[in-house]
Amino acid sequence: VLPNIRQASFGRGLNISTMGARPKAFIDQMPDKPLLLDWTFGPETVCLQADTAYPPGLSVPRMQRSSMFAPLGQFLDQNVKSLPSLFTATVLMPWLAWMDMNEVEGHTLWHASGVKLKSINQLPDEYFTRMMAEHPELSSFNLEADTGPVVYE
Repeated sequence: VLPNIRQASFGRGLNISTMGARPKAFIDQMPDKPLLLDWTFGPETVCLQADTAYPPGLSVPRMQRSSMFAPLGQFLDQNVKSLPSLFTATVLMPWLAWMDMNEVEGHTLWHASGVKLKSINQLPDEYFTRMMAEHPELSSFNLEADTGPVVYE
């Protein structure tokens, strides 16, 4: 199976393969560890939990755990091309550089959650207006005609 490379910008992105999702820039430093997906099936919901893999040598503590939820019936339906889903994630890491907390003992702990939208029109008005003003190139996407940023190596 060829790896799927999600590329954020040149030289960056994730190599997603049977060895997991690993940062492309550090792929040579990442151990070969088979991708094992942690699925939980409820009566009406499926949940995928995952830990982020980090290259060795980064400062500690460093951990990210995310959970993604989708309706079980649609998950099992092979005709569904885009699942409605929710996510939640917790991240533990050293202070971010912009915080200027170098001399302060401690770390960053944050939580995020969200929902996949059916349409860009579901974005809050203020967010949509700012996105269109600053990044109009992000305003459209066609799943049927998607050509990137996926590359196969």
